Amino acid sequence: MEPDVTRTYQKFETLWKVISALGRAAGKIQWDQQVMMPKQGGDMCAEELAALEEIHHERMVDNELWRILCDLRHAASEGFLDSMQSANVRLALRDADRARVIPVSLASDIARQACIGEQVWEEAKGRNDFAMFAPHLAKMIKLKRAYARYLAADLKDLYTPLLQDYEPDFTAAEVTKLLSDLREQLTPLVERVISMPQPDCSVLKKVYNADGLHRLSQRVISLMGFAGGEDSRLDVSAHPFCTGTLKDVRMTTRFVPEDGLEAFYSTLHEAGHGLYERNLPYDQAGMPVASAVSLGVHESQSRFWEVLVGKSRSFLRYIFPELQNTFPDMLANENSDSLYRAFNAAQLTPIRVNADPLTYNLHIIVRVDLEPLLISGDLEVLALPEAWNRRFKELFGFTPSDDAHGSLQDTHWSGGSFGYFGTYTLGNELSCQLYEACHAAYPDLENHIAAGDLMPARHWLREHIHRHGSLYDAKTLIKKATGKPLGCEALMRFFKKRYEDVYQTSL
Repeated sequence: MEPDVTRTYQKFETLWKVISALGRAAGKIQWDQQVMMPKQGGDMCAEELAALEEIHHERMVDNELWRILCDLRHAASEGFLDSMQSANVRLALRDADRARVIPVSLASDIARQACIGEQVWEEAKGRNDFAMFAPHLAKMIKLKRAYARYLAADLKDLYTPLLQDYEPDFTAAEVTKLLSDLREQLTPLVERVISMPQPDCSVLKKVYNADGLHRLSQRVISLMGFAGGEDSRLDVSAHPFCTGTLKDVRMTTRFVPEDGLEAFYSTLHEAGHGLYERNLPYDQAGMPVASAVSLGVHESQSRFWEVLVGKSRSFLRYIFPELQNTFPDMLANENSDSLYRAFNAAQLTPIRVNADPLTYNLHIIVRVDLEPLLISGDLEVLALPEAWNRRFKELFGFTPSDDAHGSLQDTHWSGGSFGYFGTYTLGNELSCQLYEACHAAYPDLENHIAAGDLMPARHWLREHIHRHGSLYDAKTLIKKATGKPLGCEALMRFFKKRYEDVYQTSL
């Protein structure tokens, strides 16, 4: 690298690592809000996050940073930067370019309203009071609509700019096509499976001791390779999530009596996110490359561990003795096979996070159908519960009992996460493509899992996904890892194989 280019790149690193640190600091405040904050601390939390966002945004739009990035873009085109450096410049230019069109006051207002809205949402959900939440949702939609207008290439499509906060390489039309292709094949399969005699799922409706669930949760993240407090922590929150990165990964789960053993799987899910964050390229810490390439890829990691591994016959054979030792009375008459059938049984539930693998994506379709209408203004906030119930009944055949089990059930919109939900289905599709590729590399993968040896899967994911961070764009990374572009074919093959096994029939 030329001496002048070296100095310029070092200056870029210095500036960007401060921006990255500000983002991580905001993430820790958000973690505190969900895990530790006293109930009355919300107003101060909102102001803290708004202040941090204002500083972060000002750093992102700084003219000196922009001049440096433009100089480095030219240096990269002349071959003076290596692949990692070029990727860092490309990604920083993309993010700075988006930030430069957003007024700092709008960025700050969104951060403040997200904090306030999430607190109100939690209380409104507990009270089953949509009217309490509606004004806050309307305010967030207004803010996000303004945000999208600044970014939109076409003002008739305000959804793509919001989606691209999470999936920079996909458009709304592409995501809609992926979901439409899946819906066409999935709906008749769900109808057929639901019509069959169902496994006994009473084991899922029992009340399990929270202390036992916590011990099992700690055990499973240890199995997955976390160092128990050295590089990560597991806490409890109303809505499970994962934040942090590299050597400071923070996961949460929840212990809800009526959710049975679901806490075990929410931990597996969040630990999948955590592994991705922990294994990003450490030598690039604080730089754009040391971040997940997209939320769809991120979600593929959590669903890989939760569904492909965690709900597999092989894993349940391994973990069942520990489950039974922890809950001897509850599981006295069960075995790994009965749990396998219960955990995978297709059931039409109103709650997304409790959905089985087969019907889960129908929940996503409901949300992705509705949220563009909210952003465009074609669907008014006060009409959302009715629209939700109508769309839900079209797909599931029944209406949720109340708004807490319907349009109030998710936290995402309260925090402004419009465009997020589609990434869950992209992740489900990719998780199956990744599992097929991993299985091709390790033909005896199920035997390893049945022995409690998760190293082959961890190693394969680290080599093909984690260590690359954002070096490649999402579409390129998917093609490199699986040999194919993203599609629903592997997911449908998984459904056919899994549900033929669960129901002992041909589909």
